[in-house]
Amino acid sequence: MLPEPLDGQRPVADPAGLIDHLLHAHELDRQRLAERIHDDPMQALVAVGLRMQLLAARLPEAGREHMNEVTEAVSAAMTTLRGLVTSLRPRALELGTLEEMLRAYVLHAAEEWALDGQVDYLVADELESRVVLTAFRLTQIAVEDVRRRGSATRLTVTVRPDHGGLLTEVGDNGPHDGQPEGAELSSRVMREWALSGGGWWESEASATGTTVRFWLPLRLLEATP
Repeated sequence: MLPEPLDGQRPVADPAGLIDHLLHAHELDRQRLAERIHDDPMQALVAVGLRMQLLAARLPEAGREHMNEVTEAVSAAMTTLRGLVTSLRPRALELGTLEEMLRAYVLHAAEEWALDGQVDYLVADELESRVVLTAFRLTQIAVEDVRRRGSATRLTVTVRPDHGGLLTEVGDNGPHDGQPEGAELSSRVMREWALSGGGWWESEASATGTTVRFWLPLRLLEATP
């Protein structure tokens, strides 16, 4: 049974044109930002790291130790930027189906964050590209919130048919001890994306973990000419 939408959370009347616009603009912005990060700050940090290594080789041992600490800090900054680029344009997006995307993304996240990750994909129908991309991006935001909370050891993503649509659940076993930084914004983004696609979104948090659920129609309404 579908939950009753709260006030201010009812699906928009004509989601098709809006969701197409949101998807195109969102993906274009992500691609541009990922390219700028890769081409400008990351390349600059690579050059800085190389020059620091050359300088360190000319310094006495005491000075070399300090220079190595700075070099490690630069390397850590590069790792952070690589993670941001991966978040903006994950390699999973290059795969064909939603199941393949989710399995690849959750596996990567589980390995990187030392979690037990599991994907239960129970949908037999082939999904249209708009639904695939929307469901993947919503799942990605929910999974990123698991990382922000930082207390979970298990992550589960379940996707199944439900009432003519696609129901996705992202759950973790981390105890809820308040909203991490950025969680309020990501919740608002997920809710707006789901509603714009004609669906709904909800979240439950307790001492035993957090579960995010969202539902999308299997086929978004066709845009009117």
